[in-house]
Amino acid sequence: MLHKAALRLELSYTNEDVHYLSLQLISNRFEALPDDEIDEVIVERLLSRVSAALNINFASDQKLEEQLKNHIPPMIYRLKSNNKTENPFTSQIKNEFSLTFNVIWVVLSEYEEELGISFNEDEIAFLTMYFQAAIERARMNRKILIVCQMGIATSELLINRIKSILPSLDTFEVASVAELEQIVFDEYDLIISTTKIEIPKKEVIQVSPFLTKEDIERVKTSNFLPSIDGKIIDLVRAHHLIRFVDKEFIFVNTDFSSKEELIEQIGTALAEKNFVNRQFIQTVQEREALGGTDLPSGTAVPHGNSTSVNKTIIVVVKNKKKFKWNKYYVDLVFLICIAKQDTFQTRNILSDIYNIIDNSEQLKQLRKAASNEEVLRKLGSD
Repeated sequence: MLHKAALRLELSYTNEDVHYLSLQLISNRFEALPDDEIDEVIVERLLSRVSAALNINFASDQKLEEQLKNHIPPMIYRLKSNNKTENPFTSQIKNEFSLTFNVIWVVLSEYEEELGISFNEDEIAFLTMYFQAAIERARMNRKILIVCQMGIATSELLINRIKSILPSLDTFEVASVAELEQIVFDEYDLIISTTKIEIPKKEVIQVSPFLTKEDIERVKTSNFLPSIDGKIIDLVRAHHLIRFVDKEFIFVNTDFSSKEELIEQIGTALAEKNFVNRQFIQTVQEREALGGTDLPSGTAVPHGNSTSVNKTIIVVVKNKKKFKWNKYYVDLVFLICIAKQDTFQTRNILSDIYNIIDNSEQLKQLRKAASNEEVLRKLGSD
């Protein structure tokens, strides 16, 4: 290729240029990897571990398996050769599919030492796209259309409230009334609107932008949601998360001023109690260097390599003041330490955490907590 290009464009090239082009072609799947480079065992193990972590059986999804077999060998090659491939949708994927994204990263961290690589957020985002598509094919999630008079701006509060009472795998799309003519309604399992609209052969649930108790009851009668009693805040009871929260490792009104300081001090305390080994601190720091775990809600969800965790524990930190984490200023931190033997609990734990993060009222209550006992109560401890 370079020889032909040199003849036509009158340019010269070196052996280093040949090597560089070859690397780019392999990394981007224009040139096949040698057969001995393709480790199908890694694909099978990844499918098995993510299935366990998300509580979804992907074993029968041949399309997902084929996609992973095509994607993973070049991905490992790219990472080993430090050839970074940017994913333009990483930010959007992290926000929209945060549960799937972080579950995959937690699971993959187990293989970093074995493969001699460090996964970055762009590569995790690529894998998230494959798994999220598989979830949608399996109909493990539901597509919900939110219709608001003025579109996206007025829908934010409504979406956050609905998220607090729906499984984290459900996906949402927003449309204004003016955009309805371009919508294919058969693609949606549920349509919720803040204004009166009529759609042939579709049930539309009209609600207030604030989602009142009566609105929730109306949604409930559509057989879309489970039975709901009491206030919305009562629905976000972190039954899985609370099993792994130790009162001794809830820190209230701390004075941390940087993520490095927080990770070092909390990690040291965990190591002293043998929840993790000292290597865990480094794996958390390395994870952060590959992509921030902070969110616009003023929260952060850092985690390290599960191979450095002896016993699963989730540390909760409520800092006195917000400080710059990566992109956002945070004051609430959930440090995730999941041991390898508890990988199957990953989805349940992260789902509880993201349900809390998506509920502005519960975040407000956590920020008001003055003691670790009060934080436990706010997390939903009975």
